[in-house]
Amino acid sequence: MASSKFHIQFHTTSTSSTSSYHLEKMHNKNVSKTFNYSFKPNSSLWIRIDLSTITFYPSQKIKSSSMCNQMELLLKYTRQVLAISFNKGNSKKKSIEEIQIPWNQIASFRIIENHDIEVVFCEGFKAKFCYHGKDNTKSRVFTEEMSKDPSGGLMKGATSLVLSPCLKVHPMTIKMFNIGIQRFRFADDSNYNYMNDHYLNKVIVDDDDDDNIYNINNNISSETENRSEIVDDDLIYITIVFLTHNRAMLTPMNIPLNTLLENIQKRFETKIKSFEYKNINGDLITVINEDDWKVALWNINKFRNRRIKIYLNN
Repeated sequence: MASSKFHIQFHTTSTSSTSSYHLEKMHNKNVSKTFNYSFKPNSSLWIRIDLSTITFYPSQKIKSSSMCNQMELLLKYTRQVLAISFNKGNSKKKSIEEIQIPWNQIASFRIIENHDIEVVFCEGFKAKFCYHGKDNTKSRVFTEEMSKDPSGGLMKGATSLVLSPCLKVHPMTIKMFNIGIQRFRFADDSNYNYMNDHYLNKVIVDDDDDDNIYNINNNISSETENRSEIVDDDLIYITIVFLTHNRAMLTPMNIPLNTLLENIQKRFETKIKSFEYKNINGDLITVINEDDWKVALWNINKFRNRRIKIYLNN
């Protein structure tokens, strides 16, 4: 993926009040659960935004990434935290350092100009610093609390952040993220629009609960495939069938085949050259090129309620 850089303008909408910064110790330094699944503790999060830059206020210091998958904003539903992850290393030796901000420590969250995201913290907010890595056997993932600030100390004294998504991030992803945080953090606010709930329920189908992410025998489609909700007109709901489990994702209706394959490979860390789907007659049809994909889109648009189940050909 080519590097993406975002020009960030300093905003004056952040709060000017100072706050005392605290590091909240995690109850368990070493998480007891271990897993035999591909390493990416946040890979199953339904809503994730790749970031280009983070601006810390009031210092106005900027942290940027040279590649689009180095910094991520995550909505961790089961843990009720907003997380900023910093991906370190390479495929052979990968680790993730993470800032976790509990939802009740967020005073406001909104989308501003250029699809930038502004997060304002409560006074005296608390955050956690975590480290996700592999042990020496490379078959087990662990998480532990760390004292080092993954941002290089920029979180100290910060009262708000402005986060700039990478250019490749679809505006619908930003919209879904905003709906999610508004629902789960600010649902008791009289300004919250509960009409968003129906939309959100179609989006949050997977989260970062450890048992769900890393248990390869867990089949998430048992719940999501039986849902009767209709996906929005510009989105399609894709169930991806692996040998031992199923996964799901929402994607724009007009997505090119090459982009779809690239997204699947990155998100689920698998190689894919083509895939198959069942048409209205139950026949398995192979999708190899863009024309095949257009036929598949026509089928799901006409017969499948904007849903498709695909079987990977590696």
